[in-house]
Amino acid sequence: MDTSVSPRAVTGRIDVHPRGFGFLTVQAPGTQEVLSAFIPPPDLNPLLAGDIVTGTVTAGADGRWTASGLTLVERPRTRVYGEVVARKG
Repeated sequence: MDTSVSPRAVTGRIDVHPRGFGFLTVQAPGTQEVLSAFIPPPDLNPLLAGDIVTGTVTAGADGRWTASGLTLVERPRTRVYGEVVARKG
């Protein structure tokens, strides 16, 4: 995507990194280009990896994309597996 464009609404898939941040992966309309926009940890709650969301992507001065205003459109997963560990403090 051209980094000179203003913020735009997009729909894409959430990819989550084990360190708590994520990326919104979007295919640019009419091209084979794929855009990955950074999602800070607080903006990922309550989203899961693989969720389809709408949001706004904005290019920073460094040319990196950031996603914000994310809204869940579809959750492909119907089950989530994990372990709950109780900790004091």
